[in-house]
Amino acid sequence: MLNVSKFGLTGLFILRQMYILVAALTTEEPPADTNGPVFTEDVPSTVVFANTKGASIDCTAHGLPPPKLNWIRKDGTVVKDIPKVLQVLPNNTLYFLPFEPNLFQPDAHSQEYRCIAKNKGGKIISRPLRITAVVVDRYKIYNVQLNDVWVISNGTAILKCLINPRFVNEYIKVTKWTQDSKPITDHDRVSAMNNGELHVRNVQDSDASLVYRCVTRNILTQDTKTSPAASIHVHDPPVIWKTPNIETTDTGLIIQVGKTAELPCVATGNPLPNYKWTKGSKTIVSDKKKFEQKGGNLVIHNLTVTDSGVYKCGVFNKKGSTSVSIQLTVTSPLSATLYPADQIVDAGRVATFNCSVQGSPINEITWYHNGEPLTNSSRKHIIVDNRLQLPAVNRNDQGMYQCIVGNDVDMSQATGELRLGAAHPAFLETFDTVLVQPGSNVTFKCAVSGNPPPTIRWTLDDELIYSSDITTIKTYATEQADVVSTLHITNIQVQTGGEYRCIGSNVVGKVTHMARANVYGVPYVRVLQNITATANQPLIMKCYVSGYPIGSITWFKASQALPIDHRQKVVNGTLTVEDVQSAYDDGDYTCTAANSKGEGMSRNVLVRILVEIYKYDSMRLVNYDVSEDIP
Repeated sequence: MLNVSKFGLTGLFILRQMYILVAALTTEEPPADTNGPVFTEDVPSTVVFANTKGASIDCTAHGLPPPKLNWIRKDGTVVKDIPKVLQVLPNNTLYFLPFEPNLFQPDAHSQEYRCIAKNKGGKIISRPLRITAVVVDRYKIYNVQLNDVWVISNGTAILKCLINPRFVNEYIKVTKWTQDSKPITDHDRVSAMNNGELHVRNVQDSDASLVYRCVTRNILTQDTKTSPAASIHVHDPPVIWKTPNIETTDTGLIIQVGKTAELPCVATGNPLPNYKWTKGSKTIVSDKKKFEQKGGNLVIHNLTVTDSGVYKCGVFNKKGSTSVSIQLTVTSPLSATLYPADQIVDAGRVATFNCSVQGSPINEITWYHNGEPLTNSSRKHIIVDNRLQLPAVNRNDQGMYQCIVGNDVDMSQATGELRLGAAHPAFLETFDTVLVQPGSNVTFKCAVSGNPPPTIRWTLDDELIYSSDITTIKTYATEQADVVSTLHITNIQVQTGGEYRCIGSNVVGKVTHMARANVYGVPYVRVLQNITATANQPLIMKCYVSGYPIGSITWFKASQALPIDHRQKVVNGTLTVEDVQSAYDDGDYTCTAANSKGEGMSRNVLVRILVEIYKYDSMRLVNYDVSEDIP
């Protein structure tokens, strides 16, 4: 049952007694260790499929407990099945069904998706997946055109494989060129460019008798088409002199590391122009190994990341000069690693994640916490390049962290987990003072975070409360290891009103919250325990009073209301006496509580003062308690 007796407090003596008497309530066992989710492999960044074939995209992740998987759209809405269009299979595969053209839905078939994995350890998000469904019928019919070209003898002819209508270009690729029905391979005089052009250098009269064709493939249907034949017409240079004019239009190339790049630069003019390539202030010299010049084109073999940059093709003859710049971007597959991948940090300490990236180029690094993007606008974290720092870790910082790195053609992500180490208890929920009639039922609730998970105990007027016929205590731990406790009081009376405290504690520290249960009725003073104090030390006595309303709380000594001198002070029912002396402060004290009508009650407490004296013992002074001589 509820013990409503008042235990007196004074100095360390009383604190020591409280530690002896208090027994903490135990909570449920904390949840088992968890491992946050980690993707088994990255989802692709782009998927293009024909409406006649459909597509499926897998997303798998591991963790403890096994994570729950979902797909979301760009706006954050969860993907649901769409009849005849889209299904999310039981294994979380995103399956796009083959569909008729009239069932094309832009919100499904031209959309950005992301995969979400979540468990108790936190949440992670995949890199964006761009889905493009193409209605094949719109791209089946197209024409391939190849026109004759006229070029000065010894000049460079540019044959262009033209696709009409132009909107189908994205899905039509030039796969090969033929010369008199024989496949053409690159050599000193001929280059098949990535943009669908064929460059024939140093043309001669004999080239005029040859017939050229380009062959294309529809990547949606795999159908091929061959262009009509075209020829190169060779003519003599004009009589007048002409300044150089650059015919090629490419200003940027993106090529993978290890491949060969051919930077186009073809110009007309009279006389035929000369070419000079530079990168920055450095002139590029053909060595046939790394760099090779074919006509005006610059060929760079065995590309490395350092080959990226702006290349300038200068063209000049006796009449004048011109130039064009081409941006070469050499890419290597991106891969990211987050370290430390798993760290435990005490509350208030600094946590740092470093995102180590391999590959090139690195255009952006985006940080995520539990699937939400982080920016430097928040004071809670600092992002500098590839480093994320959390200056003072708290419970809201635990969970999963990701860095997602990307460029125009590639993207990769890495995952790390932050677990909270030792954390001081903190209240998540508390209760307010209540005013009730006798016989009412009252419930107080508090929730406390901390690590290790804190224990919670309840007190009334600093006296520990246990479950009984009139008090019920229920305490449990949440999935986040927070501890929630409720105290239910049945049929509350004036004697069971007063100061209720919820105390949450662990090895790091404790927190206390107090609110009153004010019960209508005549003021009631809780029993005061006799106190033994030490001379020359302060004495603190609190008078615990319940009932409502309370008009006054007064302390008396020898029927005289206190305070009577500068050493005494009474605040909110607590009497403080500084520098207690046996001659003046020893004896009976009375606490009286009353309402405005004078109704109330009093309690007495006996205060005994221990006097310390020094007794001479041959060679030394000994601290001596006079009470030792009292029989």
